[in-house]
Amino acid sequence: MALLSFGIVTVTSGGTPVRATQNLTLATGEPVPLQTVRIQAHPGNTGVGYVFAGMTTPAADHRTDGVGLVGVIPAPVSATQGPFGYVEFTLPATPNGINLANLWLDASASSQKFIVSGTLG
Repeated sequence: MALLSFGIVTVTSGGTPVRATQNLTLATGEPVPLQTVRIQAHPGNTGVGYVFAGMTTPAADHRTDGVGLVGVIPAPVSATQGPFGYVEFTLPATPNGINLANLWLDASASSQKFIVSGTLG
């Protein structure tokens, strides 16, 4: 099993979701299959993070109605001591069953960052 880092993904404008694969150069619709995905709040965050699944290009702000919402990441209590909230998705019986390209990140404030990593099955 290989552990992979997808870097720090930035939600530039709260209410405008970005793909969890923001740092990758992918062809449209190209999958990024993983067995486990972890998305963690960056120490400097001040707002809540939202993780959405199954959307193509989000046409609306779904932070309040919860359409496609699969996880909420709290802001760190302390930038130096945390705790640094995260969500983790695992499909142990389905190797590479999670497509990172189907996950989107949004935030309650602009310029929020998330550390994205995963494992290959």
